[in-house]
Amino acid sequence: MHKHFLHFLIAAVTYYLAGRLGLLLSIPPGFASAVWPASGLALACALLLRRTAVLCGVGTGSFLLNLGVASQNFNDLTMAAVPVAAMISLGAMLQCGIGVLLFRRLVGAVGELDIANNVLRFLGVVAPMGCLVAASVGVFSLYVNSVIAIENIGFSWLTWWLGDTIGILLFTPLTLSLFSPSEKLTWSRKAKIVLPPTIIFIAVLLLFFNSLEYRRQSINAEVQDKANYFFQVIEERLRLAKNKLDAYVAYYAGTETVTRDQFDAFSRVLLEGDTIFQGVGWTEIIPAGRREEVESEVRAQGFADFHFTELNGGELTPNG
Repeated sequence: MHKHFLHFLIAAVTYYLAGRLGLLLSIPPGFASAVWPASGLALACALLLRRTAVLCGVGTGSFLLNLGVASQNFNDLTMAAVPVAAMISLGAMLQCGIGVLLFRRLVGAVGELDIANNVLRFLGVVAPMGCLVAASVGVFSLYVNSVIAIENIGFSWLTWWLGDTIGILLFTPLTLSLFSPSEKLTWSRKAKIVLPPTIIFIAVLLLFFNSLEYRRQSINAEVQDKANYFFQVIEERLRLAKNKLDAYVAYYAGTETVTRDQFDAFSRVLLEGDTIFQGVGWTEIIPAGRREEVESEVRAQGFADFHFTELNGGELTPNG
């Protein structure tokens, strides 16, 4: 029982810490990663330690990790985050278990991974086929819980699957080599086995972060270009608006009396095809003695409820 708990604890802590590392390479909304070391370490633990304890540890580590992602590092922890984390952790457990079965059937013992045929089976079947599980279960859980939209399912699934597959290809052989009990694997041989995946992982990290920075700079440049364009458009529209208003000022300055018909005729010419002004209105100064006459004229033109109004307590009321 003590050994089972120890193996459970090793698997849970390893998966959680490796998952935190993998989150550095994650894409929005943060559940799928370009490289997922936890998948490779989980499979290695299940092959080296007691499988049942390891699977429970993988499920626990995955649940806590994804619960943190779903709740913004536990700052917004709600019951809605639990189903997502639970389904993803179930996928991680199933993937690890299926990976062990595939490894045992196609490769055999841990110490036989360096045989040429076994290497090909591991590269071509164990890693890519085993990783179909977590990606499918995980992306399905994100979709049914409205975390991702339907148009993002394909990209999220592919990224998830590739991240898990690369994680197994890099970290399972590395871990098995380091902790293999076989006496054939001397430290010199282990170093030769460990060095290539380590270099590849570091190269992936550098490539990812350089790509991320390049993408960020590209987005910033695009936003700046669009901002400059919109600024120029707005500035041009304001200039045109000012010119047209200046034309009204000049028209009134050069004419002793402007009637409504003259105003309408001038406005039709000036505002033909205009997309700037919402409206230009004619407001005539009416002597108090002509109030009823003007109200009647306007009502006769089709505005049956027309009357002069004034602002009274925030509302327009008939003018006194």
